[in-house]
Amino acid sequence: MTNQWNYHYDKPWYEVIKFYLQNDPNWKSVEFLARKNQFGYDQPIIRYADDGKNGDHIKRYIDFAEQHYNSGDNKAAGVYLRSAFEFILKRYCKKKNLRVRFEIDIMTLKSDDFWQTIKDFQVANSTKCNLTQQTIADVELCRKFVLNPLCHQDQTKHESSQEIQNAIDVIKKLKTVWFLKTNLNHDHLIRE
Repeated sequence: MTNQWNYHYDKPWYEVIKFYLQNDPNWKSVEFLARKNQFGYDQPIIRYADDGKNGDHIKRYIDFAEQHYNSGDNKAAGVYLRSAFEFILKRYCKKKNLRVRFEIDIMTLKSDDFWQTIKDFQVANSTKCNLTQQTIADVELCRKFVLNPLCHQDQTKHESSQEIQNAIDVIKKLKTVWFLKTNLNHDHLIRE
């Protein structure tokens, strides 16, 4: 077995690679960052972008959300939960070859574009989609009270610990129910 190193300063390309290498134990996603120490020098920070074992980026996002939630940082917990949710939606659409509306600028796509596509797929193919009406209702509540408000400055919403815990549980359920351990073919990502 050979070791391959793929260094990128290009964050969007890194995110694409990370998306396709989800749950591939032969690849590790590591972020190298730098922060000033107390003496004013750059100090390296090395952080696994996955769980460090199985290449599971979604689990890492959920772990970060739980760490922030447990330390009382609800906003950060919401941001990481939303990241996990978006990653799950995109992986599921890719895995099932679902057609999500096309935009040249993918930054204009919203999580709702993927979520609506999945809900439409569930209605048309309920036996092929392990999404129950209860899970849909749970996700809608999470989106309304946690995933959307905690990622934006919104004075009209308050943060409920129980709602955040429920969101953590729902995101874990989505990850498990949709059997996201399947690797996507990533041969096209390797450049000569």
